[in-house]
Amino acid sequence: MSNVITRTITRDQAEEWDLHYDAPGQLADEFIEKRRWYSWRRVIFTAPDDGLVYAASYRAPASEIQEDMDPWDDQPTVTLTRYESYEKTVTAWRPVEVPAAPVSGMNKVERLARDLIGIPDGL
Repeated sequence: MSNVITRTITRDQAEEWDLHYDAPGQLADEFIEKRRWYSWRRVIFTAPDDGLVYAASYRAPASEIQEDMDPWDDQPTVTLTRYESYEKTVTAWRPVEVPAAPVSGMNKVERLARDLIGIPDGL
């Protein structure tokens, strides 16, 4: 990941674009890392000047006491990294449910039909 495309903007531009708030071009706001007084977050957004997608990391206060914290870590400029979307397959896990007990006198086809249309047992 060392050959990524970056761009630098001024702090004034970052504030003008509301990057660390709910900006109109915001696509995602991701958690990166938790610290004691703040969290590092990444905002992914469409830049209003060139229409390309970028990401910027910023500090978000952990409580209202730190609300006056500088989101750009007191740096004179903000570095943006070009981003692109891609498809990703995710495998998720869920608990296994106990199968319903067969109702006596019902064959497999009848059981399947009742399950498909949602007829509860006992009717």
